[in-house]
Amino acid sequence: MKRETAIKKLLGLIKKETLAKVTDQLAQNEKHNFVLQLLNSTYTQSPDVNNNWFTALAVLFQDQKLFAVRLLRMANTANGNPPMTNLTKTGLIDAIAAGSKLTKADAR
Repeated sequence: MKRETAIKKLLGLIKKETLAKVTDQLAQNEKHNFVLQLLNSTYTQSPDVNNNWFTALAVLFQDQKLFAVRLLRMANTANGNPPMTNLTKTGLIDAIAAGSKLTKADAR
């Protein structure tokens, strides 16, 4: 899957603004989580023409899988969607992994 397709799949479910808001909330409580801080700072880049936030999200998945899934679930719910099913979660993880050239094992 191409990076742009993976980003569209993710943003089709969760708005980028919602991801940024939830990331910021978590970053306030996790000041020593440097990968999360990196992700949080990428949302404020202006303009982020290379979608660096997506790369930072992929790094979070590679380094902190459970935390990254928690972030996605929180953002999904904050976006007004029903709780994420395992199938939806797996689809998003696969899209993020494919779009960032991670193996599925790295992202799970």
